[in-house]
Amino acid sequence: MYRFNDPFDPCMSTDAGAPYHAIPGYQRTQSSADIAAMQGAVRCFNVGMHTEAADNDPVLRFAQLGIIQLRFIVRNIMTGNENNLIWIDLEMTGLDPERDRIIEIATLVTDANLNILAEGPVIAVHQTDEQLALMDDWNVRTHTGSGLVARVKASQFDDRAAELATIAFLQEWVPAGKSPICGNSVGQDRRFLFRYMPLLEAYFHYRYLDVSTLKELARRWKPEILPGFKKQGTHQALDDIRESVAELAYYREHFIQL
Repeated sequence: MYRFNDPFDPCMSTDAGAPYHAIPGYQRTQSSADIAAMQGAVRCFNVGMHTEAADNDPVLRFAQLGIIQLRFIVRNIMTGNENNLIWIDLEMTGLDPERDRIIEIATLVTDANLNILAEGPVIAVHQTDEQLALMDDWNVRTHTGSGLVARVKASQFDDRAAELATIAFLQEWVPAGKSPICGNSVGQDRRFLFRYMPLLEAYFHYRYLDVSTLKELARRWKPEILPGFKKQGTHQALDDIRESVAELAYYREHFIQL
């Protein structure tokens, strides 16, 4: 399993390892960060404390996250644009973060006018066969048909590696703590981030920009516009967030009076 250096480890290796575009599970997209930028991002998170007891103590864990969030802010104070928006989508084995796991993550960044500035790494997150066996029929059918299950089994990215690769990309475009978490039904995604990728969850502002809210309002207040926007529904993370951006642009034109 290829793992990036743990940001809580004060004795981190400087070995770059394989370039991550050559690692199974990673799909390189335009403007994604290279391995050097990623490792630089990892190094700046180091808080000089890492013990099993600390990792298992939720109070200490949150204290660590607080320190890291401050370091995010220091690193990013002169970079990125605080009006840029971070869009995210996860594919999971199910809907319960206590039982199910993340199997794919993708992000992209837009400006305030919904123009896509960059697309981040699209990463299949490795999970065990035992974990994948817990999927229900819908998830098995959907994620097998899309090829995601095969990518997950071949992937050498665990949760932490996928999390840090994503953060390294985001640091190039948006200061920490500024962008709401954007997408469709992103409350569900955030529950999984909180459970399995807490550093990434902490990178977002506490607010939400949930396109599904506008969809629900349109269904009640102006249902005649709904047929004008159709999703492909591939249940592949990058496709889904591209559609989220397009859907919000559609509502801006046809539903929101500016």
